[in-house]
Amino acid sequence: MAEYVALLYASHATEVCGGSLDETSPACSDLDCTTPLPEQRDLGDNSQNDCQRRIGQAGIKYLLKRAKILEKCLLDGGTRASCLADPFVQLDLAKAETSKQTKIQDKCGNRDPSPTSNFCCRTGVANACTAAATRDDCTAIPGASIQEDKVCGVGLTCENPPGNAKQITWWGFCPESETCPGTPLATLDDLIACVDSSADAILDEVLCLQFPNSYPCASPSPDATPTLTPTPTATPTP
Repeated sequence: MAEYVALLYASHATEVCGGSLDETSPACSDLDCTTPLPEQRDLGDNSQNDCQRRIGQAGIKYLLKRAKILEKCLLDGGTRASCLADPFVQLDLAKAETSKQTKIQDKCGNRDPSPTSNFCCRTGVANACTAAATRDDCTAIPGASIQEDKVCGVGLTCENPPGNAKQITWWGFCPESETCPGTPLATLDDLIACVDSSADAILDEVLCLQFPNSYPCASPSPDATPTLTPTPTATPTP
């Protein structure tokens, strides 16, 4: 679950996982593909932060709804295959998916995922600006302030980016993937699909532990550490 929360709240991933996103993390299972890492920062009190919070809320609700739907079917005697093929289960899962998609689109609108998001370093009156590589570079300039969702134009004034495109600080590639760099994410629909596939994969890992006979775990990867079976101790002859 910590891994999933870190994936959803991409701008706080290292914070959620205790500083590391690989197998050394003290809190998370390792995320598969984390390069490039999204900017790790507070997004501020703005619409981008509202979008990030909504991705987290909707993503967690989706995973819990999917878990409840599949657990009920499995507890009624179903298997992984029969539950996923059940038309009533499919209908309930589709409703959960539609709800998540609608909630994210409602707050994120036309924002596309990007590890870095647009900003303008405003340095004077009349919207004057200066080029700054990072937000830290900007705030180090005396009197400068950051305007989100803007860029410093050729006339050195803060203006809308080309096409008025807006971004959400998120992953550039879906981090839950069997091979890296993972699926590229360019649009909000791509982001939603990544939430889907990641929730499904992480929930599979949980359900196969809860229902080992009816919901078998996926085969381990070739480099997985094998489980060693202890050699039985011989019973002494009386």
